[in-house]
Amino acid sequence: MSMDLIVTMAMVFCVALTCTTAPSISLEGKNLWIVKSLPLKAMDIFRSKILLNLVITAPILVICSTVLTAVLGFTILEYLLIVAVGCSYCVFIAVAGLIINLHFPKLEWNTQVAAVKQSASVMLALAAGFLSIMLPIGIFAMLNPANPVVFQVLWFIAVAAADAAAFSYLKGRGAALFKEL
Repeated sequence: MSMDLIVTMAMVFCVALTCTTAPSISLEGKNLWIVKSLPLKAMDIFRSKILLNLVITAPILVICSTVLTAVLGFTILEYLLIVAVGCSYCVFIAVAGLIINLHFPKLEWNTQVAAVKQSASVMLALAAGFLSIMLPIGIFAMLNPANPVVFQVLWFIAVAAADAAAFSYLKGRGAALFKEL
C-alpha cells in the first residue's frame, strides 16, 4: 500500500470521527420550535449546520495534508487526491450525521451532554463513519490494485456520488422529517 493512500485513509478516519451534525438537531431541544418558526427553508437550516462541520474539519484536513505532503514528498496529484477524498468525506460525514439526527433526534434532555454523548444519532453517525472507511479499505485489500492513484480517483467519485445522493435525500425526506419534529 502506498504512503499517500495510507495518509488519505488516516485523514478520512479523523474526519469521520468529527461529526458535529449528528447532535445538531437534538441540541435545539425544547427550543426547536423557535428555529422552525423562522422564515427559513429547512435546507437553509441544514446548510448552516453542515457548514459548521465543514469549517471545523476541512481547513484542518487541508493544513495536515499540506504538511504531510511537504514532509513525505508527495506529488501534486497525490496531494490533490488526498484533499479531494478528504473534503468529499467532510461533506459526506456532515450530511450523513444530519440525516441520522433527523431520524433519531433526542429532544428531551436536561443537559446538553445527554444530547451529545447519550444519543443514538451520535453513535450511529460514528458507526456510519467507521463503516464508510472500512468499506474502501476492504475493497482495496480484496482488489489490491496496481495503481493506487486510480483507486483514489474512483474512491473520490464514489464518495462524491454518495454526497449528491445524501443531499438529494436531505432536500426531500430530510425536510419532511424536520417539519414533523
